[in-house]
Amino acid sequence: MKKKLLSVVLIFALALFPVLSGCPQPVDGAIDLTGYKIVYPVLSNGLEKTSAEFLSDYIFEVSGIRLEVAADSAPAQSKEILIGGTSRSQSYGADGLAYGEEHVLIQKNGDKIVLRGEGLMLAGAVGQFASQNVKSGKKAEGVSESLKLTAYQTAFAKNVILGIADGLANNHIRLAKSLNEDLTFFAELLPYGGELKADSLNFPSAPDSASSATALASGVKTRNNYIGMDGNGNRLKNIREEAHDSGYKTAVVVTDAPWGATPSAFTSRNLSRYRIADLKAQQDELIAENKITYLKGTGRGPISGPITSSQLYDPGLITPGSIGDDCYEFLREGFFKIRSDKFFMVFEDDDIDNLSHRVYRPPGGTWGGDKTKEDVAEAVERFNQYAGYAIAFAMAHPGTVILIVGDHETGGLNSALNFTSQGHTNANVPVFAYGTGADIFHQQNNLHLTDVAHYMAGVMGVTLGAL
Repeated sequence: MKKKLLSVVLIFALALFPVLSGCPQPVDGAIDLTGYKIVYPVLSNGLEKTSAEFLSDYIFEVSGIRLEVAADSAPAQSKEILIGGTSRSQSYGADGLAYGEEHVLIQKNGDKIVLRGEGLMLAGAVGQFASQNVKSGKKAEGVSESLKLTAYQTAFAKNVILGIADGLANNHIRLAKSLNEDLTFFAELLPYGGELKADSLNFPSAPDSASSATALASGVKTRNNYIGMDGNGNRLKNIREEAHDSGYKTAVVVTDAPWGATPSAFTSRNLSRYRIADLKAQQDELIAENKITYLKGTGRGPISGPITSSQLYDPGLITPGSIGDDCYEFLREGFFKIRSDKFFMVFEDDDIDNLSHRVYRPPGGTWGGDKTKEDVAEAVERFNQYAGYAIAFAMAHPGTVILIVGDHETGGLNSALNFTSQGHTNANVPVFAYGTGADIFHQQNNLHLTDVAHYMAGVMGVTLGAL
């Protein structure tokens, strides 16, 4: 009898030992995600929402179930994944933790799963839960019940996401914030930020999207209108095709037409950005030969009607393309088409450029002046949504560099937030970055768009230069 009693006491003491010693509680078994809802705070900076949408996509991709995404203003249900500081009581319990720049909370609290972090680490918590806990078979495994912060798990970079905001300079971001005081420009959450020179060989004339995109794609300064060619007309390698040849899945997603200047620099070559049929033919060949994983655009492009390879740009035929179009769904689809061990994604929004061309009307001017600062600010916010989703995707795939850049400034938007031009200027453009070695861009203003291309090539272990 005494031996039996002693055995019971020992078993009880051993069961209590983790609590008495301050050790973390054992993790729960698998959580069946069926019937869960993903909830984000309606009063938030917006990164919670794009992260929630990413998580729904990720779970669908991995487990085959689509979880509803809703704001916390919707009625509560028992099974919820709570992202950020929601109005649910389970989120309140995580308010007092000392969140740092590299720590996240992933906690099972009853039937709730709580995902928290400050700034970029909000996406870090969602990404780490996705990559480490979400499993096939509609399950999440290994989620601790402890209210304890853990370090976000990083990895040496090998993948690249490049987001290009056509026409964006820092004053465009300031303009958007001046008209929406609650706006968080998500790229500013990335730890490194600076400015880039964006001139072309046409200097002192301002660069255009073709020369800027070629600089970003091929690492060479070139002439305006040139696509994938140096100033002497020599063909250049581009970062996307070099990545493909090294075993990467690659994607290009744009609000412009796929044969617009920026996407063309990553997919084709020509001495004129306006030889649309030639550019499109090269892209069609890439697709037919499976040399690009995903290419999608939503804009109409600069020319309407039949196009021949000899037809050049006619200002009378301009149709400002993608204004009002939304490539968000294409972006989401594209990311999961390339999701693999090695991937490269470039996405571009050209609405900031299109609209900034059309705010200022000079005395006696006949074009422009039919759009407003509010239109431009809305375009900045649309791009911001794409950037937020891209950040969430990057944080779920450790070893991914993310870069958000402008390609040139449009509209001569000055410090008083007034547009002074219908065209491009030589103003510096912003760069925001996260990942291995991305600190080279931090608080710099003497680097060039070409340095972005060479940095990406270093991350992926590819070479750029003449063909």
